[in-house]
Amino acid sequence: LGETAAGATRYRPLDVVADGNADAAECRKQSAWEASTRLAKSTSLDVTVQGWRQSNGVLWDINQTARALIPEAGIDATFTVASVTYQTGSQGTTASLTLRDPEAYK
Repeated sequence: LGETAAGATRYRPLDVVADGNADAAECRKQSAWEASTRLAKSTSLDVTVQGWRQSNGVLWDINQTARALIPEAGIDATFTVASVTYQTGSQGTTASLTLRDPEAYK
């Protein structure tokens, strides 16, 4: 991957070995996929919500979409739920969600 991605502060080369014969077009396609997927996976948000269920009564589950609205942090976006941990404790029942950019799963 010879190009520096937008937002990268330094050059970070990565060698990816093709699964088979690959021409220049296939290598460019693979490079673009690697860059966008790695960027999306690096964007992660960990939140804890009260209860184990969404407002519609359905349990939180992975691969669902969830809107995060956190004005204090300037966040208003839709994410994909990457992991869910259900907990009970002194704060009642809570669900800890790891949210990722949906582009990570395309």
